[in-house]
Amino acid sequence: MVKPRIEYGLALAVLFSLSACASTSSMRNEPLTAGTQRTFEADFDQVVNAARDAVVASGLAIDDAYQAKENVFVIIAKKGGSAWSWGEYVRVTIEGTTDGASIVRILTKRKLATNVTARSDWSDTVFSNIDLQLRDM
Repeated sequence: MVKPRIEYGLALAVLFSLSACASTSSMRNEPLTAGTQRTFEADFDQVVNAARDAVVASGLAIDDAYQAKENVFVIIAKKGGSAWSWGEYVRVTIEGTTDGASIVRILTKRKLATNVTARSDWSDTVFSNIDLQLRDM
């Protein structure tokens, strides 16, 4: 009679792992101030355009993009699964400041929290690509 206990344990493990999944909607619900932050000395609209291009240049696919509130724009991107990973979600929040600079925050979450092979932080890559995009403008 050990078999039902094993099946019960496996069912609980699957249920636990699925309960910790990231999604586009869970990324939307994170505080706008969450993530790694960097300030760019560039106009809000320029940084929004650079961030869009930077996300794509980083190998991510834009899943959602929206104006969260005045002077705050949000991009939610995802990296698909591979043989080694279930993938990740990356949220880029751009906030314009009154002095003409823009604050960018990048938050990365694994699609499946227990996926240890997923990349845990896309901020360096996206920040570098924003820098490159802004130089080309």
